[in-house]
Amino acid sequence: MLHIIGEVEDLAPWYYYADLVVEPIFEGDGMKTKTVEAMMFGKTILGSDEAFCGYEGLNNYLCNTAEEFIKRITDYKQNGVEKFNKEIRAIYLDRYSETAVLDTMKEAISKYVGD
Repeated sequence: MLHIIGEVEDLAPWYYYADLVVEPIFEGDGMKTKTVEAMMFGKTILGSDEAFCGYEGLNNYLCNTAEEFIKRITDYKQNGVEKFNKEIRAIYLDRYSETAVLDTMKEAISKYVGD
């Protein structure tokens, strides 16, 4: 069943109970906050090229047409989907978490300024 909720104060419970996150985004610039939020919660994300702009490791979840989204959602509905996607959470921790970003920044600064 599909529920469209609108604005909420705290996303955590909504991500916790979600089976998957669908991001049919076709316009915009830069990395999408909603993508990294879903990754942080370890959610399977079905998204377009634009939804995944700037993110690596999500090609297995790419959908760019209505037909692709429908097929993938139907497949997950019939076969089930893990509420916690370890692969996506690992990508988040490795590349996009606060710790990973700080480590990358420290490395870049150290390269140009020194220790």
